[in-house]
Amino acid sequence: MHSQPLQTIADLEFTPNCHMSLPVNSGNDTLLAVGGQEAEIHLSLHTPSLASSSSGISTFFIWQYYHKLQGSINNSIFLTSLSLTCTHEPTSLSTSSPSFFISPNGSLVLASWTP
Repeated sequence: MHSQPLQTIADLEFTPNCHMSLPVNSGNDTLLAVGGQEAEIHLSLHTPSLASSSSGISTFFIWQYYHKLQGSINNSIFLTSLSLTCTHEPTSLSTSSPSFFISPNGSLVLASWTP
């Protein structure tokens, strides 16, 4: 088995304990969400790089966002492109805006971010 070198895709200022990624923009880009041990949240959008890399895969971020939520720990993160509205209209994964859910300690689920 040939192993590829690891690539850093996000420099975090906290210890991560949960993460998820989601293909967006018809699969051309990747949305990354990372939750931290002390209720930190990191969101970033990555796109393939035109530059060559020794690993053969290289990305760079288009934008990134950091915030510290109220609470003690982020237990889980969920990203989806599925429509979460009560409409009977068909939806396409390529046209739906991503939604972001996080579950910090405290018996609640926070839903946010639709770009």
